[in-house]
Amino acid sequence: MALYERAGIWYCDVIVKGRRIRKTTKETNERKAKQVEIALRVKAEQGKLGRPCPTLKESGDEFIASLNQNDRLTTNAKRYYRNGWRLLRQTKLTGMRIDLITNDDVITYGPKLSNRLGAYSINNAIRMLRRLLNRAKESGQLHQVPELHTVQELPRETIFTKEQEEKLLSLAPHPLHDVAGIIFDTGMRPEEVFRMQVRQIDFTAKQIYIEKGKTRTSRRYVPLSDRCMEALRARTLGKGENDWVFPSKRSKSGHIVTVEKQFLAVRRAMGLDDRYVLYCARHTFGTMIGATGNLKVVMQAMGHSDVKTTFRYQHPDLELIRNLVNGKNAPRVSALLNGTFTTHDV
Repeated sequence: MALYERAGIWYCDVIVKGRRIRKTTKETNERKAKQVEIALRVKAEQGKLGRPCPTLKESGDEFIASLNQNDRLTTNAKRYYRNGWRLLRQTKLTGMRIDLITNDDVITYGPKLSNRLGAYSINNAIRMLRRLLNRAKESGQLHQVPELHTVQELPRETIFTKEQEEKLLSLAPHPLHDVAGIIFDTGMRPEEVFRMQVRQIDFTAKQIYIEKGKTRTSRRYVPLSDRCMEALRARTLGKGENDWVFPSKRSKSGHIVTVEKQFLAVRRAMGLDDRYVLYCARHTFGTMIGATGNLKVVMQAMGHSDVKTTFRYQHPDLELIRNLVNGKNAPRVSALLNGTFTTHDV
């Protein structure tokens, strides 16, 4: 109801661009009250009624500034929101008032799928935007939040063959060479490798202790191959126990946070498509150790707490299937080649 009467006075209750406006017209005449309502609508459209809604940039900057004081959010949640805001700030949405943003605007002006941005990153930005709009609703700046649609995230199914792994490492400059080699041989997440410190490495027991992770099971011991041992000995020579294995003078954290540029250059040189990302090295490791048939060992090595997550890393070994089928068919093929195959063999 746009207009309603109470004790002889007409009031308006309307929604303009997601904002609910409840205000007295101070009129006892319905016709005059209608004129007041129209004037209020115009002012609301122009943002002149009450406190104007902030732009997305203003709202986002305020939210990010408050993250450090928010003890209810985990470190990973804060990192997720910061990354989502980093993606949103690069779009034209930041200059729009939050009460004017629609799903069509997000599709038109929001982050786009590309070689640089995948479905996970797009959804990260959309969920961050959804969080900002919900905060605006909680504070009374919005009456309702538009329905924002995420894009479908397909499970990553690409793994490196042995030949591709060897070629990648032969072309990779440092630090990509050592980072990729460690992921191939340990299944560690890229960020786990980036923030590795010397004290985490036990050269006697030939293992690494992962101190931080997304879940409790992410904190785990990981065995080191001879290749990893050689690379890590060279990188830790003369360093203190609290020093970074992969230091960076330009990074605020003190360690490298990405090797993306190097990886993309090597990927182009190898002629691989954009399905191949550095994280595929972790899937390659998960597939390899999945051949043991010991699901518990795989979960422990990968740092998984949910068996469903581990199953996503179990890619079918096509060569194994091919060998099994050929083994089944071997007697029949041999008989056919020797001329002893009969109708009874069908």
